[in-house]
Amino acid sequence: MTHVFHRNPLHSYPVAVSGDGVYLRDREGRRYLDARAAPRLSCLGHSDRAVIDAIERQLAALPFAHTSFFSNQPMEALAPMR
Repeated sequence: MTHVFHRNPLHSYPVAVSGDGVYLRDREGRRYLDARAAPRLSCLGHSDRAVIDAIERQLAALPFAHTSFFSNQPMEALAPMR
């Protein structure tokens, strides 16, 4: 039984434990095509070494700075030129 308040409390959700490319795997070992296209990850794929390395570098430099008060170099680099 879960204590998480899911979107549909009557549905029994599988528990995702790992990802590889476009697939997720649950704790029973079943594999699912991650076709939901979550805006922050699915477009990059799961467990991509280059993405993990980039995230680790950023975490070591600056894990978080609230955008209400600060800008940061990665955000500035990704912003389109005007």
